[in-house]
Amino acid sequence: SESDIEGDLIGNTIILKASGKGNSGGGLLWKTKLLAPSEFTPQIVVNGNTSEKEIFTQDTAGNIYLISKSGEILFTKNIGEKIISGVYQIDYYRNDKLQYIFNTSAHVYVVDRLGNFVASYPLRLSGAATAGLTLVHDEATNSYRYYVPCSNGSVYGYESTGKPLSGWSPRNGVGIISQPLIYHNNGKASLMLVFNNSGKLMAFDNKGVLKWSVDNLPTAKQNFSLINSVNDFVLLNASGNQLTEISADGNDNIKHLIDSASSFAATATSDSTYLYFFSNSNQVR
Repeated sequence: SESDIEGDLIGNTIILKASGKGNSGGGLLWKTKLLAPSEFTPQIVVNGNTSEKEIFTQDTAGNIYLISKSGEILFTKNIGEKIISGVYQIDYYRNDKLQYIFNTSAHVYVVDRLGNFVASYPLRLSGAATAGLTLVHDEATNSYRYYVPCSNGSVYGYESTGKPLSGWSPRNGVGIISQPLIYHNNGKASLMLVFNNSGKLMAFDNKGVLKWSVDNLPTAKQNFSLINSVNDFVLLNASGNQLTEISADGNDNIKHLIDSASSFAATATSDSTYLYFFSNSNQVR
């Protein structure tokens, strides 16, 4: 995106370019001017009617936009708040029509394709959200639920209607959380993985019952990579010279890195092995 100024109007333009071999500059597909600058990463969403890809974005004045694949603004709506989560889609009415769900620090929003609020949304949160919501789709029942960590040290769980989830209304005493919860389902059971700012990782079941916890984890780098394995899953975290590996039963294993990791990524290579990569200064290992 790029910003420009025309008179008293400060605008932001979304530019979409095509790339390919033999086309070093790319081809301009379209550009669309917003009402204000944007710091929001445009989200790719799906048109539930046509299955075409569209773009959902927000500007710094609190306006949200749905933009078609050809650059046409389909709706603009001012919500007056900054989105702090990803923009996800749910079939709220279970009729194969998709809506958009996201949260700010104060509210959870569900918006339809015309920019209208769905049902009783927006939902006011009981405390200021400290991270984006985690949306879970139960394919067996075609139902949705979501979880929001808040500044009062609690995690709130809701059905798609906004009704509080049993056991998560709220789940108190988890501490301050800066990252969205991680959901894992192995086909037999599911866990919500919660990592707080004090270095404690907790695993809860669907009812909010604590299954296990691991204390004294690094707090500087809080992003975990979840790798599926033959033994369910492995959680990986790299901070400084330390690689922390946590198994599905909560057992942790500390490994030494030859350099301090400034960023980290991992990928599964089989049912029982994985590769990991980290950067340090001007090197990637």
